[in-house]
Amino acid sequence: MAKKQILSTAPGDAEWSAFLKVPRLVYAKYSSVMLEDQDQVSADLGADSPFRSYCKFRSFVSVWKGKPHARVTAIINSEISGDGDVGMLGYFEALEEAPEQTQKLLRTALEWLHKQGVIRVLAPMNFNTWHKYRLVDPSDKRPPFLLEPFNPDYYQKILLKAGFAVHKSYYSAQFALTPDDKRSPDPLKQLPEGITHRSLDLKHFEQDVRSIYDISVKSFGGNPEFMSVEWDEFWEIYKPAERITDPDFVHFLMDETGRDIAFAFAYRDIQTVLSKMQGQPSWLQPITYLLGRKKSRTLVYKSLGILPEFQGARLGSILSALIHENAHSMGIKEIIHALMEEDNLSRKIAGGGKTFRTYHLYDRHFDGE
Repeated sequence: MAKKQILSTAPGDAEWSAFLKVPRLVYAKYSSVMLEDQDQVSADLGADSPFRSYCKFRSFVSVWKGKPHARVTAIINSEISGDGDVGMLGYFEALEEAPEQTQKLLRTALEWLHKQGVIRVLAPMNFNTWHKYRLVDPSDKRPPFLLEPFNPDYYQKILLKAGFAVHKSYYSAQFALTPDDKRSPDPLKQLPEGITHRSLDLKHFEQDVRSIYDISVKSFGGNPEFMSVEWDEFWEIYKPAERITDPDFVHFLMDETGRDIAFAFAYRDIQTVLSKMQGQPSWLQPITYLLGRKKSRTLVYKSLGILPEFQGARLGSILSALIHENAHSMGIKEIIHALMEEDNLSRKIAGGGKTFRTYHLYDRHFDGE
């Protein structure tokens, strides 16, 4: 392997192992970070990738002094822009050393996108907003919570130097709960006439995830960066969530016909447990998981979705109050309202709270376009 190179690579190539090694080098000193599934990355970016039905992409790896140094995948998703004028940079990771080499890597990926007709690039984003995207601004030194983005502090400087600017910001806020907090009235008594409630049924987990999918596609469709995905792709993303799902924290509202019209999804933060399992033998991992899961006293309130025709009826406030009430009764000490947009319904409903983390999605336009 050459001492200093930018290489185009794909699964099966000799250089692909270097592409996969970069994150492990970057995050070696961060014990609480969950490492990516290398087999999944190879499947996502390989010849048989399910994304090839609506995306074009090319991966690049930087080699510095004979060792993996940085990587990125240039992507064009036709679901964002039918004429292919919007691209993205995904799977980006880089060591802090040799910043000029990292800039050369990004220029190579951007040049490939520009030659394909792209005039605007979003970063970082792995294919669409259903997968990993955004950089975290380390505005608080607390460790990452489960399913939160994480990256080293210097990543923002890399993108800014490459000509990117903040396109959109997101926030996570913390709400402290104490045993002395006054219990609120039953939120479900505030439901409008004809609206009823149910909790997620683990025996019909796939069916309930399908309801979340149907509501999400319709309720989030107004977001400019939103990309609809087929049910099969959505299910592959959320199927693993069964292991962290607790019916006490996943709720649905139904109209008078029994149709699901809104949902709220929260889960206990077991990031510390899962990161600890990474270094354990396989026989010990289930024990660690079972013993650690119920000990978590932090709840992550991840998603809220309401069908457009029912927005404005305070259903989101009722669902959020229900999440808080159940958390209080089960000894949860804090609730994180996670990854909310500034003008998002969830952020308005959350109100108050202490914002402890900020995230950014970046973009850049090619000169003269």
